[in-house]
Amino acid sequence: MKFLKILSVLVLLVTFQSGYAQLGKIIPKPDLIKTLDDTADLGFSKDKNDKLIKQNESFVNDLFGIVDSDKSEDDKKSALQRLKKDNNSKLDDLLGIDGANKYRKKMKKTLRPYKRKMKLLKFAL
Repeated sequence: MKFLKILSVLVLLVTFQSGYAQLGKIIPKPDLIKTLDDTADLGFSKDKNDKLIKQNESFVNDLFGIVDSDKSEDDKKSALQRLKKDNNSKLDDLLGIDGANKYRKKMKKTLRPYKRKMKLLKFAL
């Protein structure tokens, strides 16, 4: 019985820690950038697509910097919410409201499995 209690506590701790794992273990940076840059089916112009690629690279660098930092979880959540707000504003300016909404809808669907694996991502993506 005592063994069962200890095992339960260990499983709980491992589960809790995996919720806040390092982002690079969930999705490598190049894979995330590649996913965010997959816009061929959205019909953006080459100029908009090139600018979006630069914006995504900046966003991903900031995202990894926040998530992989030594900040408290509350500080990370606040920073990620600010990052999301800033990124959404830049996407609206870059792609227009309709284009940005199409892009966000596609990314929400595409990135859903990663959000389930890492709780903090829901504040940024």
